[in-house]
Amino acid sequence: MKINSLRTKHWRYAAMLISISAFVLAALCVTVHAGNGSKVIHKSAKQNALCGSGAADPLDASWVTINPAGMVHLDPQLNFSWDIYSYDYLLEPDGPYANDADGDITAGKSVYMQNISLVTDLNEKNYLSLGVNIAGGQGANLSASRTTFGSMGGFDTETEFGLFNAAIDHGYKLTDTVSFSYGLVGTYSRFKTNAPNASFVMTAGNNETDESFGYGFKLGVYKTYGRFALSLYYQSRQWTQRFDKYDDVLMDSLDFPQLAIFGLAWHPNTVLSLYLDYEWINWSGIKIYSNKVSEGGYGWTQDQHVFKAGIKWTVNERAMLLLGYNYGKSPIGPEDAFAHAGGPTMIEHHAGIGFSYRIFESFVLDLSYQKMFSNSVTENGEDVPMGVGSKLTLEAEVISIGFNYEF
Repeated sequence: MKINSLRTKHWRYAAMLISISAFVLAALCVTVHAGNGSKVIHKSAKQNALCGSGAADPLDASWVTINPAGMVHLDPQLNFSWDIYSYDYLLEPDGPYANDADGDITAGKSVYMQNISLVTDLNEKNYLSLGVNIAGGQGANLSASRTTFGSMGGFDTETEFGLFNAAIDHGYKLTDTVSFSYGLVGTYSRFKTNAPNASFVMTAGNNETDESFGYGFKLGVYKTYGRFALSLYYQSRQWTQRFDKYDDVLMDSLDFPQLAIFGLAWHPNTVLSLYLDYEWINWSGIKIYSNKVSEGGYGWTQDQHVFKAGIKWTVNERAMLLLGYNYGKSPIGPEDAFAHAGGPTMIEHHAGIGFSYRIFESFVLDLSYQKMFSNSVTENGEDVPMGVGSKLTLEAEVISIGFNYEF
């Protein structure tokens, strides 16, 4: 027993090192694009299938990203996922400053994302989790310049922003039906663009990558009631450093907003589970997001209210089928569409499907697919009439493969 216990501890320590290594690799290698505003909606293959729903039914270690309080119901385990995100974007430019000389402008490619989470027990009541994941981002590499002055100067074609999180949480089992958690979040983000500044010349940042670090905290509560379970999760604003190279195009730091997730799970029988979730994302609480474009902001004056639903069907002891849906009204409206033509994030409807299979007693393989349905926004010029009539259209899809190892 002592030898097995020692081996288990060694595996857990090794898993922690792998987690940290994966975060470093992700931060160095990944270009990020998001789903609800600039927020990524899933952190694993199972979550990809459920479109972020199911917070009240922890299925693997990745659930620490939507409520760590549920970790007390999991065996010690490590979860890793690898995603292929493909998007197609079309800009149909129009208006006094839009570059319509090059015709329709396109962008589209496949990018890769990695996420990793670890849960381990300290004793019967205390649990610890580590999570390193891609939290958000936006951007595009356009086939031609967005603006006429950009076209003449050979700029205004590229924007990239990525946000990466590393979090540690402590979970405590108060009773068999109630648990809570608290944790700290560290962030690393990077930004680059060749967009114009207020003087209509390329930013002084010159499309060079700038970096920023930040921090935040999170809290969670989890409660079961017979066949029902409730989940409440809060993540604070993530305070970050400014991108100093780009102070001529970014009026403030790109802090990530506070958010809250409420989840309800119902298990009518041993085979079927139904999920309903609601998420509030406080974009209006961050100055750079909430200010109008004419005031140097993003124009995201309204908070985002995201509604999610999911189904889990347990086929047998080894296999399960997952279905999910996610809707969140885009923060990009017709009054600020052209300003976001270089970094669109206006997808609203998502649907996912996935399959999970326990290959060995301690090893689970997950496969999932999510469709992000096409959405279009046309600039009306109410705020800044640079590209009146310009139409933005974006659609995407994600294929995810995940591995879960239980110690």
